[in-house]
Amino acid sequence: MNQPSFPTQPSFKEVHPKAGVRRSVRGFLGERLVVVLWSVVALLVAYRMLGRATDDIYITYRYAWNLAHGAGLTFNSGERVFGVTDPGVALLLGWLHWISRVDVPRLGSLLTAAWLLTAGRVLLRGAARNGLRVEGILGGTLLVTSPFLWTAQGAGPLAVLAFLLAAAARAERWPTSAGFSAGLAVWMRPDAAPAAVLLGLLRARLVGRFPRRYALVCGLVVLAGCLAAWSWFGTVLPNTLAAKRQFAALGPELVGATPAVFWGRAWGLFRQHAGPLAPALAALGLAGQAWLWRRCGLPGKLLVLHAAVTAIAYTVLGVPFFVWYAVPAVAALLFAAPFPLVALARRAGAFRLTALLAAALALLPLLGTARWLRDGGRGDWRLPAYRAAGLWLREHTPPDATVAADEIGILAYTSRRRVYDLIGLVSPEAMPYAAAGDPVGAFLARPADYLLFHGFTHRGGSRPIVSKPWFAGAYEEAVRLRIAQPPGTVTIYRRRPGTPLPPRRPPRQRSAIIPPR
Repeated sequence: MNQPSFPTQPSFKEVHPKAGVRRSVRGFLGERLVVVLWSVVALLVAYRMLGRATDDIYITYRYAWNLAHGAGLTFNSGERVFGVTDPGVALLLGWLHWISRVDVPRLGSLLTAAWLLTAGRVLLRGAARNGLRVEGILGGTLLVTSPFLWTAQGAGPLAVLAFLLAAAARAERWPTSAGFSAGLAVWMRPDAAPAAVLLGLLRARLVGRFPRRYALVCGLVVLAGCLAAWSWFGTVLPNTLAAKRQFAALGPELVGATPAVFWGRAWGLFRQHAGPLAPALAALGLAGQAWLWRRCGLPGKLLVLHAAVTAIAYTVLGVPFFVWYAVPAVAALLFAAPFPLVALARRAGAFRLTALLAAALALLPLLGTARWLRDGGRGDWRLPAYRAAGLWLREHTPPDATVAADEIGILAYTSRRRVYDLIGLVSPEAMPYAAAGDPVGAFLARPADYLLFHGFTHRGGSRPIVSKPWFAGAYEEAVRLRIAQPPGTVTIYRRRPGTPLPPRRPPRQRSAIIPPR
């Protein structure tokens, strides 16, 4: 016997179809307005922080400048050493500098704004499609304005973040474009390769079959990069990982690449920028990974996996902490932090009240950002000290002069002189000595015309060298530069013509230093 049928309650969209369209249009326009506001803020931050990158990022800038000025992708002209961790960034910056003639460090700041905006926009779109527009706006605001992430301006992980998330956003409908973007992410920084593979697996799980077009295009782009690196450098991987591990041997304060030490330094920097809200942001960010995974589409899932893989990898590899290693993890925490609070508001029926609390949580850290911007990044002595030394060298030394130092980025970029790296990042002959914690041996392996010494740390960069008895007879003080802010001095020593030096010798292990693993 047939059951009687009853009319069903029509949906809101069926009764008011135009109202549903208007709501969608308002949401779309609201997202565009938010992205415009983010762009204004990001450009203001970029303008305030133009060129204030860390010393290691200036190594990438030096490669880019040499490329644009006809010396190829090199640190020292004529030396094809794969000492740049972010080769794709160097290529992009070099091309943009060649086209525009805008200073490379300024381009690095502007690209950082573009990368953060791309990441925020992709994640916001993924959240909005699942009805979490408010959470996406708040999380994206934290992401785009984060002083922690801006401290890593110009670094490859920020470019990787943008290219990978863009690839994830296209993976479902445009696998060819997604593969190209993911392949470019690996060009930006080779450690993006695991995330590119993970994106392919995520898409395979989503559509139920192997993503052949994505894998083919991504593989071809990566292969092209490997062939280009091999033809130019003779290797497909940069030697920076080994050099970073050996860097700890020259500075005892950097030894201790355990997870506790590594993430302890990351936490200290995070607290410095986020202030008293740092514990709350971190706890909410960890809890918010569930929403990031479930409700932000492929970009959210990929960000969770990328953050986890890089966090584990860099603690296991035994490298000292550098801010760019934590970029994926901090980006995932910041974007996900508002999700638990707003979700609680939705369930409790007090959406407006709890959403205001979540907004306060997202916006209060902007006060820390404002203080950081007011300071203008002047806390790091390296930029004013090494820039002053580099300018003096450019103005008072012949073009073929050589300089030795253990922090080389800003000095080399500013001086335009050939710089010998006592760590071995771009000077491979120094690597065995760096591994043994023997800067004196590294210096004697390739004596330079000039040597840099500073008074900002107890080692002064080259104290083990300048304190040797033979040094005073072989070198003389060329200039002592006084740095006003922060206060300190930089001394440049010049070799006396015709004076002998001890002969080159094998590396000597320093017993006080823990050998690199």
